[in-house]
Amino acid sequence: MPYRVLRLMPVPGEWERALDERLRAACLRAGESRTTLSGEWTHVPFAVIGQSLGAPLRVLVEDGRTQRVTGGGAYILPPGKRWRVQMDPSKLNVFRWSHLSATFFGGVDLFDLFDAPLAVPPQTGARIGRINRALASTGAREGEFPLRALAGRRRLALELLDVVLSVSVLRPDAARRLVRHARIEPVLRYMESHLGAPVPRGTLARMAHLSESRFHDVFRAATGQAPLAYWQRLRLQRAQELLIAGSDSIADVASACGFGDAFHFSRLFKAFCGLSPRAYREQRRRELGPLLAAR
Repeated sequence: MPYRVLRLMPVPGEWERALDERLRAACLRAGESRTTLSGEWTHVPFAVIGQSLGAPLRVLVEDGRTQRVTGGGAYILPPGKRWRVQMDPSKLNVFRWSHLSATFFGGVDLFDLFDAPLAVPPQTGARIGRINRALASTGAREGEFPLRALAGRRRLALELLDVVLSVSVLRPDAARRLVRHARIEPVLRYMESHLGAPVPRGTLARMAHLSESRFHDVFRAATGQAPLAYWQRLRLQRAQELLIAGSDSIADVASACGFGDAFHFSRLFKAFCGLSPRAYREQRRRELGPLLAAR
């Protein structure tokens, strides 16, 4: 019997190939927690995506949006914005949660390109809970080379991103923004990989093959910020991650993120997050620890 190909995956177009090469989705942490939440405002540089198995709760974002999450439903809390979760303090909920980072072009947050709902119904929540539970269980066995575990986490992170995108709406300017970001991709990648060592704007402009003045205009049109302001935001977001996940001193965190003076770093961090680095670390762990670090 002759060999026949019944179906082939379509050959991706130029834009699809470009996006595939530049998309990075990673689960930073995942877990299952039994807890109550106090309703403190929280600001983290990654999306918090979880299923709530228990009493209803309400999620609020600083831009005024608010939604109710029913038992078995899920929440999608956006990165880089202040949000809080309210629930009956006498109730104990089980949360299956993960921290998702999804970026294009060396640090451009994918969540800037679409509008995700704050709450999703139980049917979708069950899918999110299943993925988060699988993410929490991924890990290399003792003595095993971790390649399979890494591949599993990558696959599950992309699956979780697919679920989020399936309930989200692409913003009208998304394609135009991607084109603008593509033009300065070498600069964005350099910034992300050199958070501790800012360089003059002229050097960045040469990377993009633009004059300084033209580079400034192109960069602001793509990101909404001036180059050095954008770089500083990346460094402060990295500081948030280190404060949440690690136990390094404030001075060590400042140094790792390119701030030579811990006092100057603390002042900038407070302006960015509304809390000093020490207070930020303590509050995140005390009030929302079950959603922000594995226990």
